[in-house]
Amino acid sequence: VMRVIPLKIEMSSKQMTVSEISTKVVQVTLSAPRVLIVNLASQDIQAVHKIGPEIKTAGEYSFRLEPDEISLPGFQIRVIKIVPEVMTVKMDELIIQKLEIQPDFVGEPAVGYKLLADELRMDPNAILTQGPKGMLEKMKSAKTEPIDLVGRIRSFHRTVEVKLPPGVKSMSESLVNVYIPIREEFGEKEFKDVPVRILRSPTASGVVDLNPDKVTLVLRGSKLYLEKLAP
Repeated sequence: VMRVIPLKIEMSSKQMTVSEISTKVVQVTLSAPRVLIVNLASQDIQAVHKIGPEIKTAGEYSFRLEPDEISLPGFQIRVIKIVPEVMTVKMDELIIQKLEIQPDFVGEPAVGYKLLADELRMDPNAILTQGPKGMLEKMKSAKTEPIDLVGRIRSFHRTVEVKLPPGVKSMSESLVNVYIPIREEFGEKEFKDVPVRILRSPTASGVVDLNPDKVTLVLRGSKLYLEKLAP
């Protein structure tokens, strides 16, 4: 009978880690009495390869998975074949690195409102991580889970998780309290050649001469309200 099972790698050295592997599953062909094979499920079988302490430098290494590295639920079951015969892993040094936390905002606030980036607050604003040197050295920051801004008109708080790539783990608090300030947006709008009207009482007499009889105005205020204003 043939089964596809996950391959687990165990490290002897705490300073090294597997950054890449050629396959995460192996296909094993087993021989066993028919009565045992009928109920034999993939989860009953485990493949574990241990990488010894002699591996101390980063690089690519190949190994052959041996039948005795596959644990079976009974002594009457034997391993006949393992595919692939040879696996390749990339080893890397484990390092600890501090990463800045970046909020991952999705969408925009309601029309006429904006996010005030200068007043944004996060606690903590950095995270201590451990992972492969080749990966962590390229990273300067880590993003949070998405924070939805769509249609927002008021400031709000969120507690979100920091997202880290596979192989990188948090060595400090991975939950972040974020204060997201939303404010009404202000702007300016110019109105050209607005006619000037004279308000006079019914009893007033005489002639009024206007010079100029049109003016240009620049108004500042709520952007949402300004957009609705016509000359």
